[in-house]
Amino acid sequence: MAAAVFLRWAPHHGTFVGLLAGAALCVALTSNVTRKRRFRRAVQGINDESLPASTASVLTLAASVAALALMGIYTLLFFPLA
Repeated sequence: MAAAVFLRWAPHHGTFVGLLAGAALCVALTSNVTRKRRFRRAVQGINDESLPASTASVLTLAASVAALALMGIYTLLFFPLA
């Protein structure tokens, strides 16, 4: 969804928006590729009655979302409307 919003900015803010869309696509693909492994760990944790927190994946996703947000704000503030 974020990539689609970024692509709507392309006519107004230029080609830098392609980098935003590509970054959003990479974050989405990475999340989708690792989904099965995360679900498998969750099921195993439920069976073992002990589910460790996945701190690294949460922090990685949070950092990715923050980076996308900062790039979007940068685009809006510093790239003039065409």
